[in-house]
Amino acid sequence: MGGVVTRQLATISLAALLLGASPTLAAQQTPPVASTKADRDTRIAELVARYQAGADRPTLPELEAMLAEMDRYGEFDSGLSQVYAYTLARAGQADKAIAVMDALIIVLADKGFGETRDMGDSLLARAVFQDLKGDAVGALETRYKAQALFIRVDGPQSGRAATIKAQIAGSLFGRGQLRDALIAYNQALPVMEQDPELLRVYAVQMSNYAAALRLAGDLEGALDACRKAVALRDKLPAGHPAVLFAIHNLGTTLMDLGRFGEAEIVLRDGIDLARKLGGKQNVDTVGLSYRLAQVLARQGGTVEAQALLDNALTALEGVNTGVNPDLPGLIRLELAEVALAGGNRAQAATQLDAGLKVLETVGANGDTTRARLRTRLAETHLLQGDYAAARDQVAQALTYYQRDMPPTAPDRIRAAMLHALILARQGETAKALSEAETVSAVMVSHLDQGAAQGRQAGLLPAYQVAFIRYADIAMAANRPDLAFAAAQRAAHSEIAATSQALAVRAAAGDPRAADLARRLQDAQVTRLRLDSERTFARSRAGTRPDQIAQIDRDLVAVEADLARFTAELDAIFPDFDRLSNPEPLDVKAVQGGLARGHAVVMPLLGDDRVLTFVVTRAGLSWDSAPLDRFTAHQAIDAIRRDIDQGMLPPAGTGGGATFNRQPAWQLGGAIFTPRIQAFLKGTRELDVLGSGALMSLPLGLLLTRAPQGADSDPAALRDSAWLIRSFAVSVKPGLVSVRTTRTYASGFLGVGAPVLSGEDGQSFRGGNSMADAEALRRLPSLPMAQAELERMRQALALDRSELLTGQNATETRIKQTDLTQYSVIAFATHGLVSGNLESLREPALVLTPPDQPSASDDGLLTASDVAGLRLRARWVILSACNSGTGRDAGGSYSGLAKAFMQAGAESLLVSMWPVRDDVADRLSVETVRSHARGVSQAQALRQATLALMKDETVGGGASPAIWAPFSLVAR
Repeated sequence: MGGVVTRQLATISLAALLLGASPTLAAQQTPPVASTKADRDTRIAELVARYQAGADRPTLPELEAMLAEMDRYGEFDSGLSQVYAYTLARAGQADKAIAVMDALIIVLADKGFGETRDMGDSLLARAVFQDLKGDAVGALETRYKAQALFIRVDGPQSGRAATIKAQIAGSLFGRGQLRDALIAYNQALPVMEQDPELLRVYAVQMSNYAAALRLAGDLEGALDACRKAVALRDKLPAGHPAVLFAIHNLGTTLMDLGRFGEAEIVLRDGIDLARKLGGKQNVDTVGLSYRLAQVLARQGGTVEAQALLDNALTALEGVNTGVNPDLPGLIRLELAEVALAGGNRAQAATQLDAGLKVLETVGANGDTTRARLRTRLAETHLLQGDYAAARDQVAQALTYYQRDMPPTAPDRIRAAMLHALILARQGETAKALSEAETVSAVMVSHLDQGAAQGRQAGLLPAYQVAFIRYADIAMAANRPDLAFAAAQRAAHSEIAATSQALAVRAAAGDPRAADLARRLQDAQVTRLRLDSERTFARSRAGTRPDQIAQIDRDLVAVEADLARFTAELDAIFPDFDRLSNPEPLDVKAVQGGLARGHAVVMPLLGDDRVLTFVVTRAGLSWDSAPLDRFTAHQAIDAIRRDIDQGMLPPAGTGGGATFNRQPAWQLGGAIFTPRIQAFLKGTRELDVLGSGALMSLPLGLLLTRAPQGADSDPAALRDSAWLIRSFAVSVKPGLVSVRTTRTYASGFLGVGAPVLSGEDGQSFRGGNSMADAEALRRLPSLPMAQAELERMRQALALDRSELLTGQNATETRIKQTDLTQYSVIAFATHGLVSGNLESLREPALVLTPPDQPSASDDGLLTASDVAGLRLRARWVILSACNSGTGRDAGGSYSGLAKAFMQAGAESLLVSMWPVRDDVADRLSVETVRSHARGVSQAQALRQATLALMKDETVGGGASPAIWAPFSLVAR
């Protein structure tokens, strides 16, 4: 927007040119009011400043009166005219705004100002209004004219020329020309960054750039760009659109990275700000609500997501979506996802068709969303068995993706592998495999590059579905080698990477290298924690600048540490990078690492079938079953709901058990097909490798045969063919490629029974949502926790044993204790997950709260705290609720489990839901006692579980909600 530049008019009246644009102005008959030019200039400057500040913008009548007054004196002001046009546009009158700019352009050209910045700014404003009107082609042409003008006036390397190049990049991005847009952004933004006068437009374009990087698959690069945009918040007016745009993109990028908890907080804050600035019925509020619905849906919150999306569609009625003409289509796309999650394929198809229809009038500006809709429609047709329709839809999407998106873009990857899968379903197996291998090579190369830059973690979730599809295609093509490798990549998770890191540290040989590797990995954890803290600090209004500055300084310091540790490791342990990011193992390598009677089981939830791979000493077997991933998710959700309802029978009653076994059979029958069960004959222990929602369940509660009898009959429940009856089950974080021999300590440390003021009674280890940190003290005490730890100590009978309970169960004591002395460490306390406390953003174990909380001791041992501990433990027992779940949807055994593995734990016993105090005592102690007698960890847990299941004196003990809370994670 131009400055206040007032000029005399000799022959052309700007007001006359605006008569057709503004009936209000044309109708004004204001009597002449004498004023001085100095007075007029002052009032013009005030009006422009009010508009730019955003808090008290001038009204249309105010601006029209000023324009009419200036016309009487034969004057015009380009800045005021642009403010008038922008105000018209904000009022939904884009046509009139364009007419105003056309009038101004005529005046500027007539008076000899055609080769000035005022003319360039006017052209740029006109392009903005053309975008609002939906004329993307015309807007792009106008920007090219402005670019040529600014190059003539200021030179090709000027900030103004760079600004227009960035705006052209935005137009290209809006039209779906992603590759061209990124090239233009990369040329323009470094120049703009150097010019303080371009701060506002730089903030907007940096957010646009972040969105483009996200679509291209560079999620970490997108996060960096979001940070830069959000960091400018304090330098911008409170109502500036760049602030909300930056928050929107930050939340979306965090979601794509799988950092759902952070994304939810950022987006909710953004919605509050958008409502404050523009109310509920505005595009910013609707857009942020749509993104929040996405985040909630990915965490299983489909009810709230549905409500948000329905409200968003209602709010858009009669609202000009401006530069986001595809927003209604995006909302329809997410409504289709919610419908699919609920099993309503017909409703999903209806929403997708409606989304395509609403985009019919937006032209190229809807290309990206149109391609997404077609891809999801193809997936829906695939589920319905209509392969021809599926192939047609995804082919149309690929036409756009292959033209305008880079090969590594997640949307393009997803569509390309879907096309190959459809070919396989149609029997064109050779062609399908050829296409799939090409796509896989792109993914693997991109992941390798990401690993080299420390950015692989963000790419894994984006590619997981494509790797599952590749495994499916390779199975159909009878290429078990390719299928097994793809399955390993699909099952990779954060805790798998942590497990590999632990193995690499042990393999270093040189103690200096092992210590450096640990310090490097600790620094990586610290960087992630600081990055999260910076995200919250910068996205929330009111954060003190000195707080943000301190976080920035800490990040600079940790980045320097990372660079130093990496350089030193390269010198003394050159194989570190290669071992930290290994290739998938072949079947022979996995067989060689299996103990007798063990098998590796890898279940994957494919589009329309469940895939299962099994490796025993005899070789590899695989099978599939017709259970689509949405139905599988419904079964998982049903089991979790039954578990929630089944935890409450009172202790000692012996009855009260009920459990709907059909979902457990639906999943168990699909994974453990007759072929798989036959192949597992003679196997005693299953090492399960997987990720995602399926891993939120202890797989021992799945059924291998159809249930008999009534679900409310305890005898029928006990006699059911639970997987735990046939096999001991443990979760394997990953197929570790480094074989090492570790030495362990020999002591036992028990921590728990914190001093809490809540009432005793039917105690579950966990807590409901609480409003403030003080509620930590109000958690119920755990009367059996002290005895549980004492019984573990007696069962192990180790020479060095210590209990930290009651007043000694503090964060300070744990951090002061040399934990490397203990081979078994047990926690018997409450476990909390993100959201249980208002300020809690990561999982934590509850300890005795100090009288004066501090940053180093607030009564919570968080996952970040745990990751910084030094352990040499054979296993860690977390007898606390939700200790196995983490930040990603469905658990994936991250959270505290990942943190303890980072700290050095070899194996973990973790609880997947709130555990009744009497049950936790029995399961944990008996597992420890059996293992101390020489039974394997998995078999020890199995024996304790079966004994509890048989005991008719345990209230509700026949239900998996009572006997199945624990999972063993064994590296």
